[in-house]
Amino acid sequence: MDSEERRVGAGALVMIPSGARHHVRNPGRAPLFFVTIYAPPEY
Repeated sequence: MDSEERRVGAGALVMIPSGARHHVRNPGRAPLFFVTIYAPPEY
């Protein structure tokens, strides 16, 4: 997020603050599945 890289493993929960620049990348061989939840709802 923003200028900091964070690595997480299977089953991790990542909370991204409103307005933070972010990017998701999967360097592994297994497929990446994730769910996004917006609170309060934005979309």
